[in-house]
Amino acid sequence: MRTRSRITIALGMLFLWPLLRTQATGTLLVAASSAIPWAQSSYYIFLIVGVLFVAVALAAKNILQRVYELRWPVAVLASVTAAANFGVALAVQMDALHPLLLVSSVLFYAVCIPVLVVAWAFVLVPLLKADFHVSSICIAASFVGSFVLGFLQYLPQPWPYLFPILCPLLAGWCWFLVPKSDARHSVASMDLPTVLRSLPLGSLASLVITMFLSCFLVGIARSGSIAISENIDLYYAKDFATIVVTTIIAFMLYALLASKRSTRVIWIFIFTVLCIGQLIILAFDDGVFALVGIGVSSAARASFSFFLYFYLLTLVYEEDLPVIPVFVSVFVSTNIVSDALSFAVVPAFSSALGVDYAGLIRPASLAVGIIVFLCLAFFSGSMALSYPRGERAHGFEGAASSQLQRQVDELASRYGVSERESEVMLYIVQGYSYKATASELGITEGTVQSHIKRLYVKLDVHSRQELIETVRSVDA
Repeated sequence: MRTRSRITIALGMLFLWPLLRTQATGTLLVAASSAIPWAQSSYYIFLIVGVLFVAVALAAKNILQRVYELRWPVAVLASVTAAANFGVALAVQMDALHPLLLVSSVLFYAVCIPVLVVAWAFVLVPLLKADFHVSSICIAASFVGSFVLGFLQYLPQPWPYLFPILCPLLAGWCWFLVPKSDARHSVASMDLPTVLRSLPLGSLASLVITMFLSCFLVGIARSGSIAISENIDLYYAKDFATIVVTTIIAFMLYALLASKRSTRVIWIFIFTVLCIGQLIILAFDDGVFALVGIGVSSAARASFSFFLYFYLLTLVYEEDLPVIPVFVSVFVSTNIVSDALSFAVVPAFSSALGVDYAGLIRPASLAVGIIVFLCLAFFSGSMALSYPRGERAHGFEGAASSQLQRQVDELASRYGVSERESEVMLYIVQGYSYKATASELGITEGTVQSHIKRLYVKLDVHSRQELIETVRSVDA
């Protein structure tokens, strides 16, 4: 990968991760609330627009694909969003903020965030194919760096207003400046049901459920009556703890993916960090040290989002899946629900029932522990990703007869079977079990099953025996 691509990825992704997105949104709405009392309630616009984006993107994915290929519409949207946010910040400083300006800014920002999230996935998949290790390090470093930049919030006004201006501007233009030669992406035409059948739904369910639970707990913590400290060092300690946690998680995840180890380890580690954060909050219930607990829990919540994004990138890259349906239907929709839980549902629920923080956090923590145990028991068995190896196919000629290889190749050319699906088919036809096939290819048994399901659809067969007979009957 070129040095220019590395720099633009690291810089652009800095302003895309949950912390800076949330912090930029909060800075804008909190500042506007001094002039417009209902300003912070306009966060619901983000949720509504997010839902509409998912619906429109899935219905018109070809149009969105064309927008990403043109590139300039995304850069223009990012620039207009930054300009609108600059207008709000300037109006707040001049005490002349108009509600129409605020609503316009929020609408642009609400559209820009999911557009950029999917846009970066659109670029990162081919970059991972070109150089998995370097691209992965850039992604992990940008995630950690986003938390380091969080210290800018302690600068005096008006410097914090840079967040809502720079987030869309740099994320959009750095994406635009990634050289096209480094970001070629093959368009895969699959409908949504086929895409979903191709995904390891057990692993994704495990991740998504845990994300929802972490957002629920963080939402409870934020709605609780935690003492506000005048000691700025405690806030520094909170952010420092967050940076340490996210650094460990990000590079552990990279190491596991690169070395073909099960990612269940990192999933359990993130959840453990979440529990530690909750224990700190419980231990210092009304004390200022609960801030550190919130920082640790928030780091775990953001890390789940990072984990899901990285996981989907690797799945799309390994399985040759289309970027837009996968990221819109899984990542964007999951984050919309997560944000709704953390910032809307839990505070509203707590306020409506009149349940105080101390009374809600303990039963909630117990319920989360039970549900996560069930996730571990039932969903996470197939949770493993591997670093794809382009040289793997060279060993197949020795593993099967040349006649069988030609038959598989012939079927692949007729029905649009991918290289990885052909590899799986070759082993299955030779009598390998799913487990043995997974072991030979260095992937999980769940991934083999996903390939088999797609082969059944493409070849119009309904059983393993039919698949074998179909291959054997080919006149190669």
